[in-house]
Amino acid sequence: MSDAAPKLMIIAGDISADRHAAKIVARLKQMQPDLEMFGAGGTEMKAQGMEVLFDCSEFAVLGIFEVINKGMFFYKMRKTLLKIERERKPDAVLLVDFGGFNINFATNLRKQNRYTDLLLYLASSLGLAPVAYRCDEKITDQDAQYISL
Repeated sequence: MSDAAPKLMIIAGDISADRHAAKIVARLKQMQPDLEMFGAGGTEMKAQGMEVLFDCSEFAVLGIFEVINKGMFFYKMRKTLLKIERERKPDAVLLVDFGGFNINFATNLRKQNRYTDLLLYLASSLGLAPVAYRCDEKITDQDAQYISL
């Protein structure tokens, strides 16, 4: 049995997702102080102890034209994060909102590593309860198992 600290990769791509994920990071740190968390996020996640490799305040976009203009950046970020996942081998990956990027990332991650637990967290901005899914091979609602938060 390994004595290595557990690892969690988190990807949150905008300020709202950073705010929601920071609460998760804080709670996980309380539950498991040695948990190593890294990935894409913002200042709030960093303040809670996560290693932020890509700061969402530098790449958050709104609207199709901004997405198109940052297309090459997102392509390179996806490749870099997939490489980091291969090298650091997290026990799980948590994807928070940021659907346009995270669904594509999850699909590529599944091709690369079928054994990492993959969680998709959708924080509702409509006043509804947040929803988390444990994703299996295909990233669809039918293949996702609801996780109570």
